[in-house]
Amino acid sequence: MSNLSQIIDLGKTALDAVISLFYLHFTRTLDPRFVNFSLDVQNSELIITSRDESSSGEVGIYRGEYRWPYAKANLSLVCPHPLVVQAEYPMTFRQLRSQLLTRYQIVLEEGEFSLTNGGAGLMDDDNIATPLINQYGQFYLYATAQSGRFQAGSRMTLIFIQPGRRVPLRGLFDLKAPNVLGELAAA
Repeated sequence: MSNLSQIIDLGKTALDAVISLFYLHFTRTLDPRFVNFSLDVQNSELIITSRDESSSGEVGIYRGEYRWPYAKANLSLVCPHPLVVQAEYPMTFRQLRSQLLTRYQIVLEEGEFSLTNGGAGLMDDDNIATPLINQYGQFYLYATAQSGRFQAGSRMTLIFIQPGRRVPLRGLFDLKAPNVLGELAAA
């Protein structure tokens, strides 16, 4: 079974990331005009389904379906350090998605993350708010069972700062500090 942690590109959707992994390991070339790709996120499988004809009307050359298993990545290992989000606060999930895409080229999909472990997936209009300590806020995004890229329950840390504030690097990268937010407030 191939592990998505090997090549995870946070700038791709789950489907695109798994297709990239598939093509990295698959030794036979497929004509993309005659196949459709989809994900079974519950079973961590890429589903490759033949098309009867291409979009231009050519008769298909494959038949049937193939399910390719893969292992989801641990988000905590893929993104071990906190990411800084600088924006007006509180914010919606849509604003957070935009901020992470613009600043870090990270794609977040609706329903893929939750603010609590095992919680419901965030949708674009959901608000994100956490108490601020000295103008800083820390929260986690937990991967949900609906994530096609990440193991459910694995998480990334986000540090929220108000516009005009700056984050001390020591607070971000001191891995010995158990409380990142406390280190930032003290720095």
